[in-house]
Amino acid sequence: MNIAIIDDEKLWRNMAHKLVQNHYAGVDINIEEFESGDSFLERKGNFDFVLVDIEMPGKDGFETIKEYKGIKQEFITIIFTTHMEISNKGYFVDAFRYINKDNMEAELKEALTSADVRLETNKTLSFNELGKGNINIRICDIFYIETEARKLIVHTFNGELKCSGKISQYEEELENVGFFRSHKCYLVNMDKVKRFSSSEAEFTDGTTAYVSSRRYAEMKRKYLERKRNISCK
Repeated sequence: MNIAIIDDEKLWRNMAHKLVQNHYAGVDINIEEFESGDSFLERKGNFDFVLVDIEMPGKDGFETIKEYKGIKQEFITIIFTTHMEISNKGYFVDAFRYINKDNMEAELKEALTSADVRLETNKTLSFNELGKGNINIRICDIFYIETEARKLIVHTFNGELKCSGKISQYEEELENVGFFRSHKCYLVNMDKVKRFSSSEAEFTDGTTAYVSSRRYAEMKRKYLERKRNISCK
């Protein structure tokens, strides 16, 4: 994982660097520091996370991120500032979080935890679509996977896909990114669940899937645990 920290003040770069290192202790990461937006853009690096100050000499944080999107489209932006009143401009650059520098330790820890989840669910999963062959689907676009008559029906944001394969295979692959086997025939994305009972789960698009009564308690526990982990996603 590659992480860029951009701030014209060395004190803040050092603090952010230390907090990021502590968060990813034991994980293979590469952290690079830049004192300006221009030096960051000249690097043309392949970064997964970009932590950037808004107010810098030369290009500010907004301009820097806008230009970097011309180099790489998929990355997570975390913005540092001491002026939270301008955070409403974040939608211009699709900022994932605004971090108040005066509360950096607590806010950056939460932001990185939630960003880890976003990074995982933005990954793609490979399916063998019947009659068409291999297709990659973003994990975050899947509502649930259903098994029926020895085939899989993958319910996604863009509709249904009929695929070959076993639901148990995908249960194993998706266990750590918020999916739960609610029923022997259903594997549900808990991030897309609007509400559920001991018999049924309703998704944010209005579709439903079965919930086994004997799996309900475990699903409730996993669901609440998931929501706690990404409460500010």
